[in-house]
Amino acid sequence: DEYGGSFENRIRFLLETVRAVREVWDGRLPLTVRISGTDWVDGGWSVDDSVGLARRLKTEGVDLIDCSSGGGVAQAKVPAGPGYQVPISEAVRHGADIPTATVGLITAPEQADEIELKIKEKIAAGIVAAKPASAAKFADDDDDLED
Repeated sequence: DEYGGSFENRIRFLLETVRAVREVWDGRLPLTVRISGTDWVDGGWSVDDSVGLARRLKTEGVDLIDCSSGGGVAQAKVPAGPGYQVPISEAVRHGADIPTATVGLITAPEQADEIELKIKEKIAAGIVAAKPASAAKFADDDDDLED
């Protein structure tokens, strides 16, 4: 049918839903969408599919993609472990240039701090590469976060 098979058909319902929500949603509020970033099955829904979906959602006015995964295919071999879905979120964020959130066995404050630090380090490296003079400001702003 028109909601199955091709990539365009598989994302159709979500795009229609987002458009309908956007019609009544206060534009001053963020609109977020939670996706399953992969179903962990060869030939199934992939992280690349999720990046493509996130690009489309961004053009529809979605502000943030919350990345989860799995749970839809009984025989899937989900590599569950601490932070196992963080790479999915990173791939979607970088591939679609949209803010993301992540979940998946992030159970300790230290683990969340480590994920945040890795993200900050990647941002800082990008700033240094693009605008070395901005790197000092990034470091100063980071210090303010601990006050």
